[in-house]
Amino acid sequence: MSSEYKKKSAETNKHLHSNTDSLTSYLNSVGRISQAEPAVLQSLAHSIDQLQLTIEERLSRFGFTALEFSRLLEECFSSGSSPEDYFLSSSLRQGQKLLAPDIMEQLKEWKTEIQRSHQDLETAFNTKAPCDEKRAALSKIMVRFRPNGSITRELYQTAAGYTELNPEHPGQAESRFLMTGNEIQKELSELSTLYKQLEQLHIRMAESNLRLVVSLAGKYRECNVPLNDIIQEGNLGLMVAVQRFDVQLGNRFSTYAGWWIKHYILRAISEQSRVVRLPLHMIQAIQNMNRAEQRFIQNEGREPENSELAELLELPVARVSAMRKMASQSLSLQAPLSTEADGSALEELIAPEEKSEPWRNYARKLLYDKLYEMLNTLPERERQIIIYRFGLCGEPVLPLCDISCRLNLSRERVRQLENKVMNLLRSKEYLKFIDGLSHLDD
Repeated sequence: MSSEYKKKSAETNKHLHSNTDSLTSYLNSVGRISQAEPAVLQSLAHSIDQLQLTIEERLSRFGFTALEFSRLLEECFSSGSSPEDYFLSSSLRQGQKLLAPDIMEQLKEWKTEIQRSHQDLETAFNTKAPCDEKRAALSKIMVRFRPNGSITRELYQTAAGYTELNPEHPGQAESRFLMTGNEIQKELSELSTLYKQLEQLHIRMAESNLRLVVSLAGKYRECNVPLNDIIQEGNLGLMVAVQRFDVQLGNRFSTYAGWWIKHYILRAISEQSRVVRLPLHMIQAIQNMNRAEQRFIQNEGREPENSELAELLELPVARVSAMRKMASQSLSLQAPLSTEADGSALEELIAPEEKSEPWRNYARKLLYDKLYEMLNTLPERERQIIIYRFGLCGEPVLPLCDISCRLNLSRERVRQLENKVMNLLRSKEYLKFIDGLSHLDD
């Protein structure tokens, strides 16, 4: 085994050992976190909800928040998205009933009220009239439907960023907030304190459910993704669940968080587990097929035929056959065969290809000579485009944008010239150059 392959194998094994050590350390740290009781988690969720409501009321006092709500509503209407993607489900429901049939009409009326109230506050602020009543009226209207935690976080970051964007011109921030500079500083100071408290509660809630992530991640060990990465993706889903959880619906947090954790884990598996990426629903279908196949092997002691597996899954035979083909994995030739520092690589077990016959080398050289003879009949610019585009004459393959820079042409013009030349080379006049030679390289 060459020294280069030994070095690569050693680095790979070192990475595997470091991953194992970091995973053990993480699991030990998670194990030292005490498991919170369901009643404690429910109380913590209510505290988060109350604090988030206070932050929403504070944010609704800012003029730009009304504009952001109008933009979100317009985006919801135009895209056909569900209002639950933007607002808490509990605020869109009437008691325990499902979403009202006329909820979209209610939101349109709400948008009109927000715009009207914002216009009144803007007029009062510009004319130096008292704004307290107008601001309170706008805030009362805006808290009718509560945004989810992700949108609240974006609004807070936007508010904090306005004052840092152009501190030398405070008038721009005042016109957006519809407040004086002193009022803005006071409101942001209080809002920053409240948001830091909210982040601490989010951390407590997330830490109390880290064991849930580990338990769910363990079910996906055999998905060709390191367990470290699966747990990390699950933690990202847990953080999203903490921000978007709606305690007013009466659901348990672990039930809600489990969906987000699985969603992020499955998305990572679909993106990272295969060289050729498959859609998420196909990944899940293949996993169901593998589980059914394992049960059949345990019961019958042999591998199932496609027809037998299709009967178990209640799917057409052709679909099961296609799923089995998609389930095949690609392997790297440099993949180590063991965890030893000097372990062999997979490519060392593959027999080397036989040397090409002399006649095949001569035929390939003759074909290439004829190809270059064809290219020499083209104008210089078109010839360079073909050479750069297909990596001929020892040049690397270049994209259209790089070729356009080299030849000082637009990208579209290069594409047009390429199509023109390719059509020309396919004509009978040029195909005569390689007549009888195109099969020699087979």
